[in-house]
Amino acid sequence: MATYTIHMPPDAREGERDRFIRDGVALLALLIPAIWLLWHRLWFAFIAYMLIVASIASYGVIASDPSSTILSAIPGIFLFLEGNQLRRRKLEQAGWSEVGLVEADSLEDAELRWYGRDELANEPLKTSEIVSQQWTRTSSGTVQGSGPVIGIFGDEPAR
Repeated sequence: MATYTIHMPPDAREGERDRFIRDGVALLALLIPAIWLLWHRLWFAFIAYMLIVASIASYGVIASDPSSTILSAIPGIFLFLEGNQLRRRKLEQAGWSEVGLVEADSLEDAELRWYGRDELANEPLKTSEIVSQQWTRTSSGTVQGSGPVIGIFGDEPAR
């Protein structure tokens, strides 16, 4: 499952023009970085990318250094790792606010989960709704419970 951050413009009502940005790497930014930057309207990043690539290419031509081939991959790898963060920063500078976080398998599922959420989900749970966990000790001495696992290992309760 992927995590998506939801961003809302400063002048819009909820759901009007929200943007969902996947948290993690951007594969298309590695494969076709210039087109990816233009598609997401990251103009300054596109200009910086083109200047860096042009300087690496000119270094390779002038110095006849084969290491320029390896160096030319660095800007694409940077966009692969940090491309979605550049998109978030651009929205933040334009006044957009991050309003939520959703885990989903795809963008469509993220939208369905976000817009289909329960409006009462922001209310605190009543004490009668909180389920207590039942923990039992097995013959081997380990503790096992029926509730959700908290922590790395599922054989001990959270302390």
